[in-house]
Formats: sequence, C-alpha cells, structure tokens
Amino acid sequence: MHTRFPLVLLLPLALVAGLVACNTKASQCSRLIEAVNHHTEQLAEGIAELAELRTKPEVVGQFEQVVDAAHSEIAVLEFADETVARFAKDYLGLLTEAKALGTALGQAEDQGEAKAKHIADWEDQIVAAVNAYCEVR
Repeated sequence: MHTRFPLVLLLPLALVAGLVACNTKASQCSRLIEAVNHHTEQLAEGIAELAELRTKPEVVGQFEQVVDAAHSEIAVLEFADETVARFAKDYLGLLTEAKALGTALGQAEDQGEAKAKHIADWEDQIVAAVNAYCEVR
C-alpha cells in the first residue's frame, strides 16, 4: 500500500508555507497549502488503515469521510490567481481519485493498487507545480 501521499505533502508544501501574507500570490498559495496540510495527517492515517481492509471493512467508509472533509474545505476556497485556482482544482481531482481508491480497494485489491500508484504520481506532479509556482525568490 502506498503511503507516500501525505508524506510528500508534509515536507514540500511546508517549505513554502512561510510565504509573506502581503503578497497576493503568496497569500493565496499559503491559504491553499494550509488547507491541504490541515488534512494531511488524517489522510495519512486513513491510507495506512486501508491496509487493514481485509479484517476491518469499515476503514473504507472512514477513509471516504476523511477525503470528503478535505474536499469540502478546499472546494469552498476561492482564488483570484488562476494558477493557484488550477492547483486547487487539481487537488480536488486528486481527492476524488483518492476516494475512488478506497472503493476500489474494497472491490478488488489489484485495481486499488493501480489507482494508488496513479494517485501518488499525480500528487507528486501537483506538489512540484505548487512549489515551483509559489516559491519565494
């Protein structure tokens, strides 16, 4: 089971979390990063618990609730900066795929593992793009 999802977010996004609030781009980047980081630990725990699916089928529902909470918080954010808005939209898509991962794992392990790899790769791309765009120079 892939657990890179939250670990990747904790370090790279935390590096740019110290952005100065007076800069519009920086403050918008900071709002997105804070919202994502707010759910990182719960998502990590949820992903780890999915490994116990065979003995605890209820973990799928619990994971979906965690993903829904993250999705709800990020979905209400509005960004004037089109690039930050696109990153938020990309991350919402990632969360939708993560929720589908929980369902897939409940149905067929091999399908779930393929989705987990896809989500981890997608997350890597989003994190790299956010960091490159939001980096203070």
